Amino acid sequence: MVNVLYKSLNLNSKTGNEFALRLELFMSTISKIGVKMMGKVNKLLGLLLLGVLLGVSNISFAGEFDGTWLLSDTHGGSYEATLSLDGRASGTHGEAMKHGSWKEENGAILIEWTTGWKTRISKDGDHYIKTSFKPGTTTSDTPTDISNAKKLK
Repeated sequence: MVNVLYKSLNLNSKTGNEFALRLELFMSTISKIGVKMMGKVNKLLGLLLLGVLLGVSNISFAGEFDGTWLLSDTHGGSYEATLSLDGRASGTHGEAMKHGSWKEENGAILIEWTTGWKTRISKDGDHYIKTSFKPGTTTSDTPTDISNAKKLK
């Protein structure tokens, strides 16, 4: 390759050797830059792929839980909770418990109502269980109420 360059550029051996050394240095530098760039590109692609995979898993998980649920309150009365794909929750349980948000937590969903109540819906075999926690308690405390939950739509 160097001989071809000598001839095409009309170089003698001294000038050619200098040219070859500079070309080698240039190619080495380009190669190092390429490796660094590819490393960054690979990291970026990896992060993008992870984001897509997480997004897909959240969508498929949300698909199981989004919709309208028939739940029971602590007195045995029924109410509906509607879970939107965007993480919003709305309920028909009195005037105060109309709004909230929901998220996935430990293989179940957790609804946090603006009243401070928390409702967890989890799958138990072929059916769903609702556990509720009164304001001032956490989901690791003893539940205030446990009952069945039924997905309506």
